[in-house]
Amino acid sequence: MFYYGAAYYPEHRTEKEWLKDIDLMEKAGVNSLRIAEFAWKRLEPSEGKYDFSWLEKFIDLAWKKKITSLVCPPMRTAPAWLVEKHPDVLIVNENGVTLEYGSRYTFCINNPNLFKRGLALAEMMAKKFDSHPGVCGWHLDNEYADEPDCHCDICRRKWQNWLKKNYDGIEALNKKWGTVFWGIEFDSFSQVPTPKFSKTFHNPGLTQAWRRFVSDCNVELVGLHAKAVRQHSKNKHVTTNFQTWNPRTDYFSQQKNLDICGTNYYPPYGTENFSYSLGLTNCRSYKKRPFQVHELRNGPHLVPGKPNNTPAPGEIEKLAVHAIANGADGLYYFAWRGVPYGIEQSHGTLIRHDGNPGKTYEECAKVGNRLKKIGKMIEGLAVPAEVGIFNDFQSWWMMDKKCPEWTGPNGMFRDLLDKIHFAIRKNGYQCDTLDRKSNFNEYKVLVAPFLTAFDDSLSKKILDFIEHGGTFIAHPLFGMKNTDSEIYPARLEPLIAKVLGLKLGEYATSGANESINFSWEEKIYKSSLFYEFPELPRNSEIHAKFAEGRFKGLPAAIEIKHGKGKFIFLTCFPEDKFYEIFFEQTLKKYNVNKILEGKIPEGVEISERRAKNTRLLFCINHSNTYKNVPLPGHFYDIWNDEKLKDKIPLKPYQARIVILSNHLSK
Repeated sequence: MFYYGAAYYPEHRTEKEWLKDIDLMEKAGVNSLRIAEFAWKRLEPSEGKYDFSWLEKFIDLAWKKKITSLVCPPMRTAPAWLVEKHPDVLIVNENGVTLEYGSRYTFCINNPNLFKRGLALAEMMAKKFDSHPGVCGWHLDNEYADEPDCHCDICRRKWQNWLKKNYDGIEALNKKWGTVFWGIEFDSFSQVPTPKFSKTFHNPGLTQAWRRFVSDCNVELVGLHAKAVRQHSKNKHVTTNFQTWNPRTDYFSQQKNLDICGTNYYPPYGTENFSYSLGLTNCRSYKKRPFQVHELRNGPHLVPGKPNNTPAPGEIEKLAVHAIANGADGLYYFAWRGVPYGIEQSHGTLIRHDGNPGKTYEECAKVGNRLKKIGKMIEGLAVPAEVGIFNDFQSWWMMDKKCPEWTGPNGMFRDLLDKIHFAIRKNGYQCDTLDRKSNFNEYKVLVAPFLTAFDDSLSKKILDFIEHGGTFIAHPLFGMKNTDSEIYPARLEPLIAKVLGLKLGEYATSGANESINFSWEEKIYKSSLFYEFPELPRNSEIHAKFAEGRFKGLPAAIEIKHGKGKFIFLTCFPEDKFYEIFFEQTLKKYNVNKILEGKIPEGVEISERRAKNTRLLFCINHSNTYKNVPLPGHFYDIWNDEKLKDKIPLKPYQARIVILSNHLSK
């Protein structure tokens, strides 16, 4: 089933209000609701005493209208009685301050007093509702990993035990981290601190290991949560909502605990939201399967001065189709109805605070009723991609240490990933994101915005990919450090340096607002931040050169042949305009199939979903002007129930889904 609905909070409403809301839901084509993630106190009013009667009554009423419930066993929104009995469940932050109860996600995920009660609640809920036909699945808690790191005594001990398992003795740890620097050598694992606030920054080896540890803790808890549910509910899917911009958890590892990945998606309204679609690509790529959006924006937030906040007519509909085009098989808006209290009382919703529908509801109802007709045609269709972009969490952690004087501007990793992703998508090519554990051979071209953390096993995979005909595109800082953040003597992992014959020589830097021009294909482009000046291998060609100053004539891009494939090294960080033209030409050169041949109009998104006998073309106008996509022949737009000939006309913010076969690239 293609699930369509919203987050709903029956604990906020009276039964009379439930009935009115359910009637409106039915009219809007809603078939699923996400419920109960903040209801621990109502579900377990006191320790070990459960009350599911109110939740069961709501699920029953919704199911009478064939509206299913995606039930969320809570974990990190514990009730006050648990905190009163076990005050140690609260997070101790990096400053040594114990967070106060009264917000959300203030709980230590490693505290047994928290997760024992949370897991017990999950088991009881699974036992109670597994057989209910109105329960479609389990959504574990909400936004796992959206809490500060905890440095309590429990976490410190677990961290030190984690280090014992991952390092062959304390001397090995000292050597790998280089603790001789600043004279911070350890005699035992019990001396190794968590990275709490100190005079200046902690050792990069320690902070890198800490990020792996925190990620492992999150993966462990979600795994336990999933296991608790599955013990008593084996035939309903398990999911949760990832925050794909959040580096606290390696989602390529976390996805193994889930049947379906999920995410939140709140791009700005206006002409720019296509450029935010990396979040959807990420969520689809963790499993390389369709996913669910568990929080999708809808109406404007009730906040003065908030930009890009108010949707133009058609934008809510367009946003829904945009998510589907990028692989979503389920959409849940946040939230159904405005709540008069709490910090999110100003959040945009489908239904106004007075409980009555308005324009937002009308547009969402339009989407829901269209999905009732065509959802089965879309559900399960893949989003094929021949280009992969590295979204490697180990490298992200290495680049995102919040010490810009030593690792570069904050956000640099994500900014370059966004820029490259949008340049590829804007040109009408589909792409996935991947990490070092992914299957490289599924792609024709791999792009590494930042792939800094390296070992010889990663080098072997990359070299094998190139040798068998793949094209690999790299940037500065590629392969510079090992996985413990130690810089290789030649600033490049030895195996890949040897095989490619690549030697890094001098380098230079510049500020983000300073630029050095380079020439490529007889045009001039700007670059900034970092510049490599490698010694050229024999089997290499220069594709671009710096065009000014003391760098004039030095290579800005080189190509190295290896086996049947190519290694392309951009020795600087170019401006956006370069990437758009570079990928348009390079992907064509290396036989990557475009979704639709021809020039894509500015502001138009072209996406594709397909199966063996079904190919759907999504054309989405993210601009506020009329557009036309030329396409000779006769076609049928299943979204708007409209026949088309020789072109796909698009009104401002309009979306179309066209059945197409012979005009797609083969």
